Amino acid sequence: MSGIHKDRFSPDMTGQEIELRTIVQNLSDTEEQTVTLRLWVQHADGSRAVTADGKEILAEQRFTVPVWSEKSKFWPKGALEYTGSDFDSGLANCSLVYRIPENAQLQSGDTIGFEVVDGAGNTLANDGTENQSYTDVTIQYELEDGTAMPNTAPSVLPVPTGASVNWQPPQTLNGHAFVKKEVNGSTVTFVYQETPEQPEVKTYTVRYDWGEAPPTESCPPTAGLIAAWSRRWTRWTPPSPPVRPPTRKTAT
Repeated sequence: MSGIHKDRFSPDMTGQEIELRTIVQNLSDTEEQTVTLRLWVQHADGSRAVTADGKEILAEQRFTVPVWSEKSKFWPKGALEYTGSDFDSGLANCSLVYRIPENAQLQSGDTIGFEVVDGAGNTLANDGTENQSYTDVTIQYELEDGTAMPNTAPSVLPVPTGASVNWQPPQTLNGHAFVKKEVNGSTVTFVYQETPEQPEVKTYTVRYDWGEAPPTESCPPTAGLIAAWSRRWTRWTPPSPPVRPPTRKTAT
């Protein structure tokens, strides 16, 4: 019902079902995302159709897009070479089915208007997407010295010309902390610290209170125990088992 198919909608479609469907990929491997599908009937003058009792003909539904759990596997192998992956990982098949009310006030020239919106309110697709012009935007990751981030590759994403997208980079990547974002024309570069963040190293001192002062003689036998005294180390070695002489039998 969009693009070159707009003329397929007609006023006699009251009571019939229409469907808006799409597949959405979550690019995050840590956070779920949401998308909302929304559709309505639009008159030729841009106003929206209503029912006989004045209710707007509008339907919408929100969908949850799961995390892309397989994302890390694509970095080392590349999407075109990777086999054995769950290619449904991070995907959501979204379908919004709506029955046009019997009392809808439809007119000749009406069309279906729709939009797909993400959780932040960005429009991912709408009625003009099919005939929309796009600009290729390159996303790349670099270290502060200008070298490419290890285990990453630039991504080229088509973005509607003139659209504004709020790109949110990961705050840490391969152990490097995010520093800043640089935009040069249609290239967006996320810059990270050159030196990976190292975990804080803590040193602990453990003291044992053995109670009384250690005896001067050897430690009492305790199998398998090594006792650490303040003045010396003493290991107890279990004695060898006694050797019993053979029993002599006397013939009777």
